[in-house]
Amino acid sequence: WGRWVGSLVFFFVSLPTHYLYIRMTHIMNIKNPPFYAVKSSDIVEMFPLLDQCFANYVDECHQLVTDAEFREKMTPPMDEFFRFQRKALISATPILMSDPRFAEQSFRMIDVETEYDVRQPISVMHTYNLLQAIIETLIGKEGTITLFVNSISLIYSIIDSMKWTEESSVFCSKGACNELNKSYNFEHCFDQWKPERMSRYNFFTSRFYAAFDLELEERPHVIILTDMLHTPHTLVDPETSCIQICGRFRNGLTSVTHIYRTNPDIVCKTREQADWELSTLRYGYHADYVNYISAENEQVKFYLGETLKTHPFAPFVNDDGSINYFKWDHEVYKTVVTNLYSSRHLLEEAYTRSHYFEPTFVHCRYDKEAERLTLIRNTDSLKKRRALCLELLMQIGQSESEYDQQFVNQIREEDSFIVEAYEVLGADTLNKLKLNERKICTEMILKRQTGNRVIQLIKNEFVEGHTYSNPYIVKKLQEIYDRLGIPVAKKLQPKQILLYFQAIPSYVKKNRGYKLVRAIV
Repeated sequence: WGRWVGSLVFFFVSLPTHYLYIRMTHIMNIKNPPFYAVKSSDIVEMFPLLDQCFANYVDECHQLVTDAEFREKMTPPMDEFFRFQRKALISATPILMSDPRFAEQSFRMIDVETEYDVRQPISVMHTYNLLQAIIETLIGKEGTITLFVNSISLIYSIIDSMKWTEESSVFCSKGACNELNKSYNFEHCFDQWKPERMSRYNFFTSRFYAAFDLELEERPHVIILTDMLHTPHTLVDPETSCIQICGRFRNGLTSVTHIYRTNPDIVCKTREQADWELSTLRYGYHADYVNYISAENEQVKFYLGETLKTHPFAPFVNDDGSINYFKWDHEVYKTVVTNLYSSRHLLEEAYTRSHYFEPTFVHCRYDKEAERLTLIRNTDSLKKRRALCLELLMQIGQSESEYDQQFVNQIREEDSFIVEAYEVLGADTLNKLKLNERKICTEMILKRQTGNRVIQLIKNEFVEGHTYSNPYIVKKLQEIYDRLGIPVAKKLQPKQILLYFQAIPSYVKKNRGYKLVRAIV
């Protein structure tokens, strides 16, 4: 029988040894948040002698490391875990942990291995164009397609580019569902999985990578996507995430493909280097903490206290001042896995070493222009998107080739404003204005008002040495601007003539005006 305690589920089993099984990972088939609402110490108080009479088993324990950074409430219950006399960590993809309590309590690793080959064939595809790689992967594939992508913006970009809106479902967190609804007007998204919610194309974020059974009558095709160049949070580890994803399909799957893009700018660090950096930060934090507790001046103490809050090592310190070794391990783990995506050869070596996969390596052909346009479409921020457009326009430069001009027109379809601004003002001016739209509009108006055609018409209408009344100046300038389709930011004033001529105030009969001394443009 079972009982709810906050967001933990306890299963009591009537066995002579009185084992207590505690599942401390995500429970996807129950409507509860993927973290703990109560402290384990409170639970122990509710059940006297709990740590002596029962055994504590933590399933999917690899998540203590992989998810430590962004699921704050996952690791605190481990303090109570170590109080149990009988305990164990369980995972199909274990990660070694550095918490000294494991050594102090003589934990040991027990591997359960099969006597038959369980390796899963997988196609590992390197590409610079995710869309092109997806298209190639789907050739000849029928039935249900499942795509594991930990990026809402990238998911919608794929759905929109492939015209899959009516054939897609997205399974993600509640917050991500709200983002899809509000930002992209996409409604077929769910925070809980049910078979009837599946479509032809089904997208899953990392919420569904582990501790979740996807039971289908058919065996779907699985595509895992990683884009380390533009969406680094799509990172997946061949030794953990990829294995866990494949393990979701209890009735098997038809094919698995991992499509990835590398980032050559990744600064590679060894496990030892990452560990050394954390140790150095730890000593620095400890030194600052000693100064803080020994400070007698109230202002100095306040300053040191605020400094400790923003110290680089602060995220690795628990509320009681102890070190959170699970976050430490996560930082080292993330560094090591990120290194794999600095080059295709490192990731291929990782798959070759894997005990679970039987890889085939593929390189997708590179469509440079399509890739660059996809990059623009995948960018959420308008300012960042325009910065990318400007970068591409600068690369093309003044090329008059038909090929480059066609690409400029494609960029124009994505953002006509920035292309027009580049053609009128140039890259240097746009960079000086920091792509501020209001300032760009003002400069474009002024630029047009002093362009060659404007100047020619004005010089044809106004002559040096002559005097013109204010009403006449306004009337003729407005006619020229209207003729050339040039907008005027404000109500046209007579002093606008000073953009084109050096002039002095004068009169024409009784009307104020300007005497034009000489042309300045």
